[in-house]
Order: sequence, then C-alpha cells, then structure tokens
Amino acid sequence: MIASGYLNLFMNFDSNERCDIMQLPTDPNILLSYVNTMLRDKYSDLDKLCSDQEINRSHIEEKLMSINYIYSKELNRFIAGD
Repeated sequence: MIASGYLNLFMNFDSNERCDIMQLPTDPNILLSYVNTMLRDKYSDLDKLCSDQEINRSHIEEKLMSINYIYSKELNRFIAGD
C-alpha cells in the first residue's frame, strides 16, 4: 500500500507500451524527479512532454517554481533558480 499523499501517480500501459498519465505527483519534489526523468529518457523538450501526456505546462512550471526550480530549454531539465 502506498502512503497517502506520497505519490499520486497512476499509469496505464497499452500494448504499445505507451504510458498514459492520469494524475501527476502532488509533491513538488517528486514532480521534479518525475518530470526531469521523463525529459531525460523520452522527450526532447517540455512542450513535447506536455503535449504527448496532455499535461498543463503552466501547472508544472508553477508547482516547480514553488521550490525554486525553473525549466532550462538548453539543458532540457528543471534546474535550481537563482
């Protein structure tokens, strides 16, 4: 059993092994790890990730800004802000 509030991420895998996200992690630190991993492993930029997974980009950016992380297009990852 997963502890309540720890990770609210549910995935469905179809026969093509495509991952459909139903809900993103609510904890900003877990969200940071999840998004940066997806950007590293599967997507060339944040817009492609958001489009493919039907995620609201501004929601991710606002949530990660709350822990002082911003998206770096050059590095294709969220990094600590100044």
